[in-house]
Amino acid sequence: MQYHTNSSGPDVAAFRTALAKAVSLATGCGVNEIIFLVHTLQMLDGGVFEEVLGERFVAAFAKNKVGSISGVRAHLETEKIQSACDRAVMFAPFVSSKLLAKVIGDYRSAGVVYVPWAAEELASYTATHPTSVQI
Repeated sequence: MQYHTNSSGPDVAAFRTALAKAVSLATGCGVNEIIFLVHTLQMLDGGVFEEVLGERFVAAFAKNKVGSISGVRAHLETEKIQSACDRAVMFAPFVSSKLLAKVIGDYRSAGVVYVPWAAEELASYTATHPTSVQI
């Protein structure tokens, strides 16, 4: 199943809602793991990520590539770093349409939660994936 926020830019409320949905899906389907996908580790510096998750968590997450969010194991992945996680809910905040397409087709996916950055990306996503549920 796919989910998305109706947002663009650094929307803190949308990010929180999407992360809560990813955690809920992970516990609900029994995988208890999420893959937290960003383009690069530098995306984590400052902004929405630190505001929602906290500076200490983000620093440890970037270093260790794994952490716990509301009791769910979170694996950090980038375009170049892949975790050893076998099955998880994919949490894709602010990723490009190209990277999102890879996430949607990933065999490890137990669901996808997408937070768009640009309004154009949201429009393209909803047109391409009409069954995605807005959260």
